[in-house]
Amino acid sequence: MLDGESAERRKVRFQAMGQAALQEHGRHDDILDAAQAIFSHYGYRRASLEEIAREAGISRTGLYHHFGNKEEVFRAMAERFYGRGIAAAALEAAREGTTADRLLGVLKAKMGWFFTHLVDTRHGLEIMDQGNRLCGDIIAAGGERYQSLIADLLSEADRDGRLDLRAGGFTPDSAASFVFHCAWGLQGQPGRMVSAEEYERRLERLTRVVIVGFGGRADSPPAAFGEVS
Repeated sequence: MLDGESAERRKVRFQAMGQAALQEHGRHDDILDAAQAIFSHYGYRRASLEEIAREAGISRTGLYHHFGNKEEVFRAMAERFYGRGIAAAALEAAREGTTADRLLGVLKAKMGWFFTHLVDTRHGLEIMDQGNRLCGDIIAAGGERYQSLIADLLSEADRDGRLDLRAGGFTPDSAASFVFHCAWGLQGQPGRMVSAEEYERRLERLTRVVIVGFGGRADSPPAAFGEVS
């Protein structure tokens, strides 16, 4: 507290500080939105800070106030992606519904969004390669958090008798790892990635297989799954 500062002036000062912080956070998000658009359109190598700044509606000097170089922008974009994806997946895991509905929601919230907005784009493979090169720590930490979320969901169903993981020799953690890596593999191979629509269908079929394979009894797969062709 400043000597002699009135309560009213202190209130005004704190409000101004709060508004400035919100504006700063908003500009940060605007830059990352712009970066995602530019990286998706041009790829990592061809994208420039000038183009990102132009897309965000700020000067390059203004961009440097937030990020020192293109790698920092890319890493911040990756951190935000994992944070948002896991938050969305957590909401799906917590909602009412069958284990099948909730698991499918968890898979679509992160894996499906990632595939649609990054992998299934013009430069998706390059973005994935750069992600592995520049963001290995972020990817590893995000993957652990995501698999932990899936493990909690499967463990809950196992405790309630809706699944029987032990019958198949699984623990919640190993079952979550199995689901995660299956979902990742269903994207296809480099140069032969499936479409976003096909990937969503594959996630639906994977969920059906998981529920039945893990001893699902009380849950029925969503009617929207249809027949497996």
